Amino acid sequence: MSADTGVSSGEDGGDREVICQEFIDTTLALGEPGISHADYQLTLSEAARPLVDWAMGGQLLDDEQAFLTSLERIYAGDAVLDDMWAIEDLGGTLAAGGGSICEELGRNVGFMPPPPGTAWDTPPEVEIVSTYQSDTADYVCDVFIQTIDIWVDDANVGAEYGPHMADQVDLMIGGLRDLGIETGLDQLAVVSDKWRTLQWVQGQEESGRPLTEAAAALAGTAPRCGELFQALRFDPEPAPPTDYADRWRDVEAVAEFDPGLACGSALVPSGELIPSLLPLDVDAWQTVDAMRALGPEGESFVDGYAYGIFSRTDDELVLLGVASDGSLSDAHFRRADGIWDPDGWGSCEWRPSGFRAVEWQIHPDHVSDLASLTIELLVVDKCGVVFERNHEVVVVAEYTDDAVTIEVWQALNPPPSASGEGLYTTGCVIGATLGLIVHLPGPLGGRVLVGAADSLNE
Repeated sequence: MSADTGVSSGEDGGDREVICQEFIDTTLALGEPGISHADYQLTLSEAARPLVDWAMGGQLLDDEQAFLTSLERIYAGDAVLDDMWAIEDLGGTLAAGGGSICEELGRNVGFMPPPPGTAWDTPPEVEIVSTYQSDTADYVCDVFIQTIDIWVDDANVGAEYGPHMADQVDLMIGGLRDLGIETGLDQLAVVSDKWRTLQWVQGQEESGRPLTEAAAALAGTAPRCGELFQALRFDPEPAPPTDYADRWRDVEAVAEFDPGLACGSALVPSGELIPSLLPLDVDAWQTVDAMRALGPEGESFVDGYAYGIFSRTDDELVLLGVASDGSLSDAHFRRADGIWDPDGWGSCEWRPSGFRAVEWQIHPDHVSDLASLTIELLVVDKCGVVFERNHEVVVVAEYTDDAVTIEVWQALNPPPSASGEGLYTTGCVIGATLGLIVHLPGPLGGRVLVGAADSLNE
């Protein structure tokens, strides 16, 4: 998470404290004896929704994918055990430096009961081709890693391959023992036990340490065995839906698109033009004193970076700082009664302003027609919040004699509603697929399409 929260001690502070306290009070019910997994998910969702809506309305959430993915599942009532960290992370963001009830946001969320048992699924059959000699430990570990890798790609929430994965661990243990190797086998036995008895997400989580320890112990004997941690990779998101009928958008492709750049509060209209910084003048030096007054956190930003004026109006001032290693930070100030008050600060890096590039592929049912001026694409929302039909999607099509290069950009902020507030909708499935009917400026002809992804569910 970025430290640039944008949260100040201004007029929103009281609302923040109230809404955090309401979340804590509501989630007391999570500790009630005998609460079911489903009731826990529902209670947590109902408690989190006003909190997340408020944070999103103030644009206080970072765009870190794992964080937003967990918040999305919590919001939708589909939380898993591995999502609980997001509540504490959200509390830390809203606490904005300490002294806030929001720091205790995760007080009641550590008692999530396990989900009801489900039938174990049968994984797909695999045929492994290994480049290692069959009588080596590298070969034994390679077969294991490739097998689990294929199964993980096939699995999604609801697919439970635990005992079969445990069988593969036991086969690996036996293969290593036949080669006279005993190092790391005790840890692998723990992994086998975890995968044989626990649900998918919890089994992956609790087997992480012993599998990593086994890999470290075996690395000197067989380098491929040192990569056993790769078997921990899993995708907790559901596969893209197969029915796209109600999620189609018509988009007119453009020849050029420049979303500009942002580094925290430092915004650049064009991605190719970053203005020079102006040195701090007497007025702007007040901001340094204001930052130091914040204590150690503010002092670290003052002392760690060389600041210049990025932009200034009568009421707002943005500084951009450069550290000795080239890293950047920004600080945003608002003027009240002639005094600059810190409004948000933190480390930052240049990224598209308000947009994110998303992967695309040709719709599997698209009928190829060289003379057609439209093409059907699929994109998967990766920003953590789907803005339904209100979000902006920009498709760029660049033509050459041999190819058409396509980029798809998705707005991170929705357009305002009639009341001026953003149309945030978080009751969606992370990874929801959106179909685009793209109107091209000219036919594809025999040109090669550049930019397509092999898979949208990675």
